[in-house]
Amino acid sequence: MENCVTRRAVLCLNLGSPDAPKVAPIRRYLKNFLDDRRVLTLPLPFRKLLLWGIILPLRPYKVKKAYEAIWDSKTGSPLIHYSQLFADKLNSAFDSDTQVYIGMRHGRPNWQVAIDKILYSNPDEIVLFSQFPQYASATTGSLVEAIYQYISTKTVVPSIRLISDFYDHHAFIRAQAKQISPYVNETTELVLSYHGLPVKDVVAVDGKNFPCDHKAPCPVIGPTNRYCYRAQCYETSRQLIQMLGISPDRVHTTFQSRLGKIPWIQPYTDLYLKQLREQGKTEVVIACPAFTADCLETLEEVGIGLKEQWLESGGTKFTLVPCLNDSDEWVKAAKEIILQTQPSSA
Repeated sequence: MENCVTRRAVLCLNLGSPDAPKVAPIRRYLKNFLDDRRVLTLPLPFRKLLLWGIILPLRPYKVKKAYEAIWDSKTGSPLIHYSQLFADKLNSAFDSDTQVYIGMRHGRPNWQVAIDKILYSNPDEIVLFSQFPQYASATTGSLVEAIYQYISTKTVVPSIRLISDFYDHHAFIRAQAKQISPYVNETTELVLSYHGLPVKDVVAVDGKNFPCDHKAPCPVIGPTNRYCYRAQCYETSRQLIQMLGISPDRVHTTFQSRLGKIPWIQPYTDLYLKQLREQGKTEVVIACPAFTADCLETLEEVGIGLKEQWLESGGTKFTLVPCLNDSDEWVKAAKEIILQTQPSSA
């Protein structure tokens, strides 16, 4: 009997980026991104009012300067650039029976175009590989919902396998630790800064009766907090501390990118850095393990904005660890994750 070879299509998924660092493309991107019940978790009338009355008229002008600061004149958006390089390397790491694609929830390369190409190739299996290590409804949840709805309209629906998170996968932890390791030593103050979420969005997942105040370190992952984003972040930090061999007292888990006046999960990265300065710390290293590819939140918010805050407050050294991007170690880890993750029902 001949060996049966499974033809696999891997779709690497991310949220996306504006087409250019200009007001019109940024406004279009923000409109598509924020007009999502999983992102702005408000009743439809209030979401529309906030979006069209406040955010879209004002925020594109502010964000334009941030995108201009990180945009490359040749390669464009760092997120798209590194995502494509990563996908190309990952594709080369597999044999010809596996093809790797990238798809963005908003902007280009578009996920619908990628799905159509995949379905045309008639694979035995589609692997949806979210590039967010920790699960959140606003990121992976939004991506998966849109893709499942779209595929459900097709006549032929092949087997679909979802990799919704890999926050504690040994290959991811190994790759992330190797990325951080050259920047730290036994005296380093290491800040692990994750993207934040509104507290109400976390409560919606872990339940109002779960014993967590969303301020202290989260308890170890268990059945009740399996999909709690904050708990997954703390588990990533625990495993990185163990693999790096750094004293837990010198590693700090924080959350960035909060917007508006509603409570977000704490501690806040910017305020925590101020506390470190008040304690007399002058040197800090920051890594962002919620992002596999460098983007606006890492390069501009942290690498420019928080670095300026640190130095202006009297700090002497601020080091941002690059994201995994297209590193060989991340390509190796991603292949392991894809091959080792067990199939789940669509």
